[in-house]
Amino acid sequence: MKKSSLFFLFFCFAINSICFSQDAENDSIDALLEQCKSDTQRVNLQIQIALNLLNTDLKGSSEYAQRANQLAEKISYRKGEAYSYYAIAESFYVQGDFEKSKLFYNKSLVIYTELNDDKGIAETKNHLGALLHKQGNNNDALTLCIDALKLFEKIKYKSGIASAYINVGLIYDNLQNYDKAIEFYNKAIVYAKEVDDLNTQASANNNLGGIYTDTKKYDLAIEHLTLSMQLKEKIGNKVGVGSSLNNLGAVYYEMKELDKALEFFKKALEIKTELGDKNGIFSSTNNIGSVYLEKKDYQNALSYFKTSHELALKLGSKYNILYSLENLSNVYKAFGDYKTALGFQEQYASFKDTIYNAENSKNIAEVQAQFETEKKQQENEILSLKLKNESFLKYLFIALTGLFLFAAFYIFKNLRQKQKINKSLEEKNRIIEEQKLIVEEQNRGITDSIKYAKRLQEAILPPLDFVKSHLNDFFIFYKPKDIVAGDFYWVETKNDWVYVAAADCTGHGVPGAMVSVVCCNALNRALLEYKEVEPGKILDKTRELVLETFSRSDKDVKDGMDISLCAINKKTNEVKWAGANNALWIVENNSVKEIASNKQAIGKVDNPVSFTTHSLQLEKDTWIYLTTDGFADQFGGEKGKKFKYKPLKELLLTNSNLTPEEQKEKLQITFTQWQRDLEQVDDVCIVGVRL
Repeated sequence: MKKSSLFFLFFCFAINSICFSQDAENDSIDALLEQCKSDTQRVNLQIQIALNLLNTDLKGSSEYAQRANQLAEKISYRKGEAYSYYAIAESFYVQGDFEKSKLFYNKSLVIYTELNDDKGIAETKNHLGALLHKQGNNNDALTLCIDALKLFEKIKYKSGIASAYINVGLIYDNLQNYDKAIEFYNKAIVYAKEVDDLNTQASANNNLGGIYTDTKKYDLAIEHLTLSMQLKEKIGNKVGVGSSLNNLGAVYYEMKELDKALEFFKKALEIKTELGDKNGIFSSTNNIGSVYLEKKDYQNALSYFKTSHELALKLGSKYNILYSLENLSNVYKAFGDYKTALGFQEQYASFKDTIYNAENSKNIAEVQAQFETEKKQQENEILSLKLKNESFLKYLFIALTGLFLFAAFYIFKNLRQKQKINKSLEEKNRIIEEQKLIVEEQNRGITDSIKYAKRLQEAILPPLDFVKSHLNDFFIFYKPKDIVAGDFYWVETKNDWVYVAAADCTGHGVPGAMVSVVCCNALNRALLEYKEVEPGKILDKTRELVLETFSRSDKDVKDGMDISLCAINKKTNEVKWAGANNALWIVENNSVKEIASNKQAIGKVDNPVSFTTHSLQLEKDTWIYLTTDGFADQFGGEKGKKFKYKPLKELLLTNSNLTPEEQKEKLQITFTQWQRDLEQVDDVCIVGVRL
């Protein structure tokens, strides 16, 4: 049996520490902030706090970075805005949310470029390069890191030079060019020692440990990894300690000491889970699965590999996906499920070709060669300048005389050249304008198509006149994230019963809308064609129809929906309800009662069970609320946090004495005020009905 791919954690953090200990209490931090004599100082201190907390408290780090950014914008402190964007990007990077991290790094880079701040530009490019490397984009990653290295050398910032050397080494490391990688890591250690940068020394030693593990030099690997962990413990880097535990586990795994490896991996997972470090959680779950696979405990191996694969897809890292695909192929092969194993192996081969193709390596070599050539040229120029210094005055007179003689000729030639350039620019501008018009036309066509899809999707939503004819008091707060949505509401009738649902399909935008059409159609068929009347039975049949639809594809489609479904008897006030992951909230006697749902989606799930129908006899004027997760999951407020379910319940309770229209308006106002200038993260659907 082929041994599974083990994931070794590589790091390069160049974070400045500040003048208080890592375990400082909040009141001590607040006291420091109060001592600041200006808002500018307060912004800078909050950013330093945010960066310092990256290794111990990711949530706190994000909060201080957001607060710094808001204050910097308020006082128009542009450098503070750039630095706070950088800190926010760092927080998302450590959490493994690479797309958001990339967004904020780029915001930081724009401002630093505007300010001509070489150090800020270099640090942002260096970390953005590390991020692109994580995502498998080695060409752009190396270009950014070498750009950063040039700027660091220009301003003689040794910590930055060391950090950039590590990032360049990482790229060669992943391409298995170990000699080059070791060269850059050792250069990083030299520069880091000169400025007593323990964090960068720890990172370089960690990565050397990874190479010596891969090359089976286990004594050297343990030596470097142990040194790395000691340095991280000295500076209180909890993130790094977890990574060292993981990496030491990897060494013992390679040495076939599986029980010891498992012990280290599980300790690492505890720390990574506590910190919310998604990238670290991926590596630990992947590695634990590898140990179980080696121990022939295939069930546990599969469980951990599935978890790591789901995390890899969320992180969007090509390397992570590559490792997880290979491991899934191996474990299914061990189970004897060769068809599934082959499917994962084919995906693995495709990803590997993308990352490791020859052209990719060639481009990287060209960038590196260009850097080395430029560096050599600079050294030669300096030497040449020294040698010629003695004859400088002699040749200066000759040069000035020659310059005067050729001045008239040069001016004439320059004027002719400018005329040609202006003509060329006019032609280029004309072409650019034509291309712009083409792109605008294409975008208009795409947008028109999506708007037409919106009209088609709206056709599956019940008309408000139909809803009003069957429900006396109700409101529907429906706010798609994009033009089309994955959320939808559903109202249908049968005999004396009115059926009402709020549903959340996988995804949003066009993909979510396509799934919503499938799921809505299945609901209609379950009630009207198959004549199921109990909400639980309706959901059972809906799941069966959705799976039947997706089974026609040759792909493993795992899309589906969460839903809250009510059946209301208007004559007796009897309510029957069933839910898939979404609960029912009932407001009566000035309190909120929650009916829990089955914790499974409508779609492909492991160990499915029949949905439970809850029967309730409610009093007149009782409000019932059906909701998807979009409102509760929206980021916003002063600290950029999620709204969450408890405040949403309290909001609905407080507003339950208002008219349906007023309740809907209150929800809209609250959502807008909470969201501020942040992006809407998901579709929102809340349905309220008064009996």
